[in-house]
Amino acid sequence: MRPTIPLGLGIYYPAEGARLLRLKPDALRRWAQGYTYWVPSRGKRGSSRPVIQTDIPAIRGQRALSFLELMELRVVAALRLKGISLQRIRAAARLGREALKTGHPFATRRIFTDGRTIFAQTAPAPDDEAMIELARDRDAQLIIANIVSPFLEELDFDAESGIASRWWPAGRRVPIVLDPRISFGAPTIKDTRIRTDAVAGVAEAESVAGAARAFALSELEVTAARDFERELQAA
Repeated sequence: MRPTIPLGLGIYYPAEGARLLRLKPDALRRWAQGYTYWVPSRGKRGSSRPVIQTDIPAIRGQRALSFLELMELRVVAALRLKGISLQRIRAAARLGREALKTGHPFATRRIFTDGRTIFAQTAPAPDDEAMIELARDRDAQLIIANIVSPFLEELDFDAESGIASRWWPAGRRVPIVLDPRISFGAPTIKDTRIRTDAVAGVAEAESVAGAARAFALSELEVTAARDFERELQAA
C-alpha cells in the first residue's frame, strides 16, 4: 500500500530543501534524520537523534520534508549561525514540543534568541511579550522577555493557531512565496499559482519580456523569478 500524504503539507526532497535553505545537504540530512558516529573509547558507534519530527513517510525509500519541517530546519540553521550548539537546539525542540503541545515548535511560534538562550512566543499575537524559555538544564519557564530580538521575519503565521503558513525566501520585498497549499509548496509568484522555475525557464530561453507576456506577469516579477532560480542553481 502506498503511503497517504495529506494535501497542504508541501513536499520537498532533501536536495531541494538544502538549496532553498542554502544548506549543505549533509547538514540538512543530519538534522532531519539523525546520524551515527564512531566512539573510539567504546569501540562502537553511537547515534544522534533528529532535531525535528517527521510528517511524511518514506516514499520508495526516499525521505521527503513537509513545509513545517522545512521551516523548522530554517530556524535550526539560523540558531546555529548564532553560535547555539546543536545539543541545546535539540533540547529546546524537545521542551518546545512538550510545552507548546505541538510536533513542530520551531514552526508554530515565533522563535527568539539572545545568542545564548532560545525562547518561544506563547501566543500568536506578535505584540505579546510572554515567552517560554527553552533550556535543557531546567524546566521551561514562562518569562517576559522584552530585550531579545526576533529573527526569521520572512515567515507568515496563521493568526489563530500561530502555525507557519507562508515563507518569503528572498524577503517580503521580493514577490516570491512558498505556501504549502499552492503547488505542493514550490516557490511561486506572489498572489498566483505560477511556479518560479517555469517563469525562469521561459525567461532564460527567450527573454524577460517574452516570459512576462506568456505568463501575464510584470517584468519585475519575471526578473525576480529568474534571479531566484539562478541563486538556487548556484547554491
